[in-house]
Amino acid sequence: MAAKSAGCGVGEIAYLQSLSTFVSGMQHQPHQTSFLERHAYLLGFAVIFIATVLLYLPLLWFGYTWDEYYLNQLVDRPFWDIIFLDRDPANTFERFYFRPFGLVVYWCIRLVTLLPWLHYAVNILLHAGVGYLIFSLIYRGSGERRSTGVWIVAVLAAFFFCAHVISSYSMLWIAQRFDLLAALFMLLALKAAVSYWQGKRTTKLLLFVGMWAALAAFSKETAYTLPLLFAAFYIIDRATGSRSEIRPLRKLIPLGGVTVGVLAVVFLLRTLDIDASYAEASHLRGLPSMIRTSVTSIFIIAQPFNQYTFDALKAGEGAEFESLTYALSGVSIGVHLLFILGAAWGIKVKKFAAGLLPFIAMLSVIILAGWVEPRLLYLHVAMFLAGLGIVAVRSRSTHRLFIASLALCAAVSVYFTWEHIAAWKHIHDMPQPEEVARLYEGESFHYVADDNFWPWYYFNGGIHAAAVFTYTDHLFDRITGLQDEEPLAISRDGNDILLRSRHPHRFFKVIGGNGLQNSYPLDGTAEHAGVGLTVTDVFLNDRPREIRLTLADSVWGYHGFLIHSGRQVIHALPHDR
Repeated sequence: MAAKSAGCGVGEIAYLQSLSTFVSGMQHQPHQTSFLERHAYLLGFAVIFIATVLLYLPLLWFGYTWDEYYLNQLVDRPFWDIIFLDRDPANTFERFYFRPFGLVVYWCIRLVTLLPWLHYAVNILLHAGVGYLIFSLIYRGSGERRSTGVWIVAVLAAFFFCAHVISSYSMLWIAQRFDLLAALFMLLALKAAVSYWQGKRTTKLLLFVGMWAALAAFSKETAYTLPLLFAAFYIIDRATGSRSEIRPLRKLIPLGGVTVGVLAVVFLLRTLDIDASYAEASHLRGLPSMIRTSVTSIFIIAQPFNQYTFDALKAGEGAEFESLTYALSGVSIGVHLLFILGAAWGIKVKKFAAGLLPFIAMLSVIILAGWVEPRLLYLHVAMFLAGLGIVAVRSRSTHRLFIASLALCAAVSVYFTWEHIAAWKHIHDMPQPEEVARLYEGESFHYVADDNFWPWYYFNGGIHAAAVFTYTDHLFDRITGLQDEEPLAISRDGNDILLRSRHPHRFFKVIGGNGLQNSYPLDGTAEHAGVGLTVTDVFLNDRPREIRLTLADSVWGYHGFLIHSGRQVIHALPHDR
C-alpha cells in the first residue's frame, strides 16, 4: 500500500509538472497583433495622404497670385544667384530674409514647368508629409501602450492639422512653401532628438538632428526656435512617460550644443550674405540680433494671434490695440498650457474638463482663424497638436473625450477649408493684374513690375500716383454670400477720388509706388516726385466706410488709376487726356 501510495504521489507530481510547463508555454506565446498594429504607420500615411490630396485637389487648377509674381521674377536667374540673392541691390525681399533652400526648391520647379499646378502639387505633398510626421510623433510617443484608440487619436490629430483653416491659408499661397519646408525639417529634427534622448543610436541621431536643423534654418527663420522646441517636448516626454525610459538631463547637453552650433553657423552665413551697404540690414548682424530674432519667432509660434492678424479687427490704434492683441494671445497660451501641463503633471481634473479644455482651445483658434487672416502660424498649429496628442495618448482618461473633440474640430475645419478654397477659386477666376493691364492697353496703362508684392502700373512712362486696395477676408465673404458683390464704389469728385466700402469689415490701404504711401488709419498727406496724395477716412461704427484721395490738377493730366481689392484689380479711372 505504501509503495502504491508513493507511486501515486510521483505520478501526481509528474502530472502537475507537465501541466505547469503547458501553462507556462501558453503564457509565453507571442502576442497576436492585429492588422492595424502591424501596419500602423503605413495605414496612417495612406489615410493622411489620401485625405489631404482630396481636400486640396482643386488647388491644381489655381494660378499665380500676390507673392508669386514677385518670386517668379526673383528666381528667374542662374542657380548661384539664387543662393546669394542678397548681393543684388535691385531686390528688397532678401534684405531681410535668408531662405536659400526654399528659393532653390522654387527655382528647380520652374526648370520643369512655368505652370503653377506643379507648385501647388509640391505644396500638397509637403503638407501631407508634415501631417504624417505629426501622426508618427503622437503614435510613437505613446510608448508601449499602442492600441486602436492611440492610432485613431494620432490620425485624427494629423488630419485635423491638414484640414485646419490656418493650414489652408498656407496651402493657398504658393509662396508659403517656406513655412511647409521649415515645419517639415523641424519635425524631422524633433523626431531624431526624441530618439536620441531616449538612448537610441546616439552619434547617428546627432548627425540627423544637425542636418535637419540646418535645412530648416535654410528654409525659414522660425528654425531658430528649435532649442526651445526640444526643451518643450522633453518636458512633456519626461512628465508623461515612464521615468525609466527617459535618459538623464545631461543627454540634452550634446543635443543642445549641436543644434545651437548649426543654427549659429547658418546665422553667420546669413549675416555674411547680406550686403553691408544696406542700412536696413544693420539690425540683422551680431549676437543681439540673433537673440531678438529668436525671441520674436518664439512669440509668434507660441501664440495664435499677432499684430498683422488683428489688423482686420482693428477698432482703434496705439497702446490700446496692442494691449488687446497681447491680452488675447495670453489667454490663448494660458488655455493651451492649462491642459498640456495640467495633464502632464497629473493635476486631478474631471474627465469632462480634461476633454473640454483642449476642445475650447482648438475650436477658438478655428473660429478666429476663419474670421481673420492669420499669418506665420502654420508651425504653431503643428506643434500644438503634436504636443496635445502626445499628452492625450499618455493620459488614458482623456481618450474618448479627446477623440470626440478632435473629430468635431476636424469636421468644422473641413467646412471652413472648403469654403476658403471656394472663395479663392472665385478670386482666381477673376482677371489677374496682367490681364487687366492688357485690357487697358489702349488707354496706355502698362504693367511694370511688382513693388513690395503689389502690381504697379504707369501711364506713358510716368509713375502712377496711387493704387488702392482693401484688407479683406475672402472666407468671410464666402460664408456671408458677399463674394459676388463689388466691394468698392468708386467715383471722381473734382480732383478727388472717392471710395466707399459696401462691407463694414473691409479696410482700406493706400499705397503709391517708389515710396509714396499712406495707410489706414493715418490721415494726412504723402508726396513723392511731385505727386501729392491726401487721404481722409470717414468712419461709421469704428469702421472706415469712405476714403477721399485729394490729388493735384497736374496728376489728373498724366495719370490713370487702377483700384486693387486685395487680390485683383477691380476698377480703373482714366486720366484727363
